[in-house]
Amino acid sequence: MSNSAALLTSLIEKFSLAYRMFCSRTARHASLALFDQCIVSGSRFVTTVLIGRVAGAEQLGEFALAFSLALMIAIAQETLVSTPYTLFCNRYEGKARAEFAGSVLAHCGGLTLLVMAGLALFSLFLSYYSPSSDFGQLILILATITPFLLLREFARRFAFAHLRMRVAVAVDLGMAIVQICGLIWLAAIDSLSAINALWVIGLAAAVSSAGWLIYDHQMFSVRWQRVVPEWLRNWSSGKWLFGGSMVSAATGASLYWILALMSGLTATGIFAACMAIVQFANPVVLGLSNVLEPSTARAFAEGGHAKIRQVVQMGQLSLAIVLTLFCAVVIFIGADVIAYIYHGSEYANHDHTIIVLAFSTLVAGLELAPSFGLRVMERSNHIFFVKLLQASIIFIVLISFVGKYGMLSAAYALLAGAVAGASMLSLEFFRQVSASVLKPVDAQSREMSAWHDS
Repeated sequence: MSNSAALLTSLIEKFSLAYRMFCSRTARHASLALFDQCIVSGSRFVTTVLIGRVAGAEQLGEFALAFSLALMIAIAQETLVSTPYTLFCNRYEGKARAEFAGSVLAHCGGLTLLVMAGLALFSLFLSYYSPSSDFGQLILILATITPFLLLREFARRFAFAHLRMRVAVAVDLGMAIVQICGLIWLAAIDSLSAINALWVIGLAAAVSSAGWLIYDHQMFSVRWQRVVPEWLRNWSSGKWLFGGSMVSAATGASLYWILALMSGLTATGIFAACMAIVQFANPVVLGLSNVLEPSTARAFAEGGHAKIRQVVQMGQLSLAIVLTLFCAVVIFIGADVIAYIYHGSEYANHDHTIIVLAFSTLVAGLELAPSFGLRVMERSNHIFFVKLLQASIIFIVLISFVGKYGMLSAAYALLAGAVAGASMLSLEFFRQVSASVLKPVDAQSREMSAWHDS
C-alpha cells in the first residue's frame, strides 16, 4: 500500500514539474500570442457587431458567406505554405533558411494567383445564375483583395514560425486599427454594408502586409531553381494535412451556405452573431495554438516521442481548463450578451443555440494538441480520415434536421462533429506515441535520424 502511495506521489510530482516547465518555457511567448489573438479576434468581433447592428442581420448573413470563403482560402495557404515552413524551418540555418523562406514566399504568390482565378470564375457563375443578388459582386471583391489577405496571413504565420511574437502583434495591430476605423467611418456616413466592409478589410490588409514586407524583406532570398523542388517536398509531406484542413474548412463554409439556402440570410446572420459570442474563446485557443504548434515541432526535433507526448498532454490540459471556464461563463450570460450587443428582436431568445455552440467550442479545442502532434510525426493521413468522418457526421446531422430546427441543427451538427474529432484524434495520437515509445532504443534512434535527414 505504501509502495502504491509512493508511486502515485512520484507520478504527481513529475507531472507537476513537467507542467511548470512547460508553462515557464512558453509563458512569455504565450502571453504575446494571446495578446495578438485578442487583436485578431477583437477586430473580427467588432466587424461582426457593426455590420449586424448598423446594416442588419441580412447584410451580416451576406458578409458571413463571403468571410467563410476567405477563411477557407486562408486555411488552404496555412496548410500548403505556412505549416510546412513551420515544421521544416528549424532544419535550416543562415542562407539556406533565407532561401527556403524565399521559396515559400513564392509559393504564397502562386497560390494567390490560382485562388484569384477560381474566385473570378465563381463570381461569373453566381452573376449569371443569380443576377438579382449581391453574391457575384461580393465574390469578385473577395478575389480582388485576396492578395492582401493572404500576404498578411502569411506574415503573421511566418512570425509565429520563428516565435517572433512582437512582429505578429505589429502586423495584426496595424490591420485592426485601419479596419475598425474604416468601418466606423462607413457607419457614420450610413454606408456600411457587406460589400463596403470587404473593401475596408482589403485596404487594412494591404497596409499591414506592405509594412511587414518592407520590414522583413531581408529574411527572404529567392532562388527560383529551388521553388519547384521545395513545393514538391512540401506537398509530399503536407498533402494529407491539406486534405484534412480543406475538408474541415469546406465543412465550416458549407454550413453557412446550406443554412442560407434552407433557412434564409437572416437566420445565417443570427447564427453568425451567435458564433461571434462563442468565438470570444479564440484569443486564448488560437493564441495558445500559435505557440503550441512550433513548440511541438521543436519538442519532437529535440526529444522525440517521449517529449512530444509531454508537450501535447500539457497543451491539451491547458486548453481543457481554459475552455471549461469559458463554457461555464457562456452558459450563464451568453444569451444576455447577444441581446445586449445586437439590437433587434430577431437576435433574442437563442439561449439553446449559444449553449450548444459553447460546448462544441470546448470539445473542438481538445483536438488541437493531438492534431499538432500527429502533424509533426508526419501522420497527417490519419488527420485527413478523421476530418472526413467528422465532416460526414456534421452534414448528416445538419441536413437531417435543418428543415425543422434551422440554425439549432447547425449548432448540434458542430457539437457532434467535435466529439467525434476530438475523441478519434486523441486516441490515434496516443496510440502512435505509445507504439513508438515501446520500440527498442536503437530503432527509435534510426527513426529520428531519418526524420532529421529527410
